[in-house]
Amino acid sequence: FSQFLKEEIDLRGNQGIPDDFISSADRQARTNLGVNIEDPRQLGVYGPQIGRLIGQSQQIMAQGLDREQLKDRKEKLEKLAYDLVMSQYGEILETSEKPVELIIKFVEEGTVQDEIPEMGEVPSFPKKEEIKDPELKKAVDKKKILNAINQGEAKATCRYVGIHENNVHFQQLPFYETGTIQKKPAGERDIKQTMDLLRSIKPHQVYCAGDFADPHGTHKVCFTIVLEALKRLKSLHEPWVEDCWLWLYKGAWQEWNMEDIEMAVPMSPDQVMKKRFGIFIHQSQKDMVPFQGADSREFWQRAEERNAHTASLFADLGLTHYAAVEAFVRYPY
Repeated sequence: FSQFLKEEIDLRGNQGIPDDFISSADRQARTNLGVNIEDPRQLGVYGPQIGRLIGQSQQIMAQGLDREQLKDRKEKLEKLAYDLVMSQYGEILETSEKPVELIIKFVEEGTVQDEIPEMGEVPSFPKKEEIKDPELKKAVDKKKILNAINQGEAKATCRYVGIHENNVHFQQLPFYETGTIQKKPAGERDIKQTMDLLRSIKPHQVYCAGDFADPHGTHKVCFTIVLEALKRLKSLHEPWVEDCWLWLYKGAWQEWNMEDIEMAVPMSPDQVMKKRFGIFIHQSQKDMVPFQGADSREFWQRAEERNAHTASLFADLGLTHYAAVEAFVRYPY
């Protein structure tokens, strides 16, 4: 952002601003004025003032420019933003299974709905006044934001690997929706909701995380819910369940023992890179996982090295040496 801001100002012949401008300004504001941007009370006081300053800066940016010059300026800014995004994420966009067309558009305040109608589809969050408990209010607000981020990243990854958004479902099971780290035990509502989803899809294969030592505990709870849902559907003699297999996979921390693996999926170098880029799209979790442990490697490095090691073990047994292998274990129910 600071690079973009610097180059954007250069368009007017300015020498630009230092790369540490934002952090330096924040530091000076805290030291000289006692301003803390994380304090909601101060935000209520300074927010309107900041809004007015932004409005003034917009006027200054366009000052002395006629309509054609302003149009030319916006086009240069759009091209600059396009080049910056493509330099960072171009390879991901260009290798996507589903074609991705990047469009950068600067719009004036008050015209967003007209020029980008898709923005009207963004859901609004519940008003804070609807929640009385102040601690719960903060937790719910944070949960809503995290849900929006996680779902957005998941959808983007699905688009990248060629999965249509209509085939993406977010369960948001009741046990998980506490707004805190501590989750509820799995309940009847969780199982019935999962049964409804399985009935609507009638899958041939279901994949669950098999890392039951997950410090968060979520993997084991989700597996228990899915397993119970499948068992109940099977007891109801739903025909599609007879051909539905339940598979378990490991995460980035560990792998199945070789004698336990029942399905091995070889991966080419291109597929390894595609998996890496898919992980990269999860920006909120890419660089630092919530429960890091003693392993300082990033998540994508753990996953990639685990897949490569499994491929080497298969090669040692006399099989073809692939770039990577993803391993699964079938769970009967």
